[in-house]
Amino acid sequence: MPSSDLPNLDGEDPLELLAAFVSARLVENDDAQLGALAFDPNHDGDELADGRTVTGWEIFVGDETEEELSDAERVRLPSLSWVVERFPAVVRVLEGHDGSEASWVADEDGTLAPWNGDDA
Repeated sequence: MPSSDLPNLDGEDPLELLAAFVSARLVENDDAQLGALAFDPNHDGDELADGRTVTGWEIFVGDETEEELSDAERVRLPSLSWVVERFPAVVRVLEGHDGSEASWVADEDGTLAPWNGDDA
């Protein structure tokens, strides 16, 4: 989401009304580390039954198999507030993102760097 679309965080936390696709392993295991982040504009703005809006952000451990990625039981939809609290490195990407499809990978220090799809 473009930084101009980020809600103003003064007062109540509007990020509670926004959801991200997150690997169940990251939600259920406090020791699991962020490995990859992606933005899919095709899902940005989808409405959920609980009134929240999907942002298009996808957060992964980074070693998920194709089977895991295609299994809805292995994905959770926590609030974007939860995501930025759990993974503060995500904030810099959210604030600077232009809304286009993109991916990032985390290095050993948890810093996110753009990824172009090449295995390096």
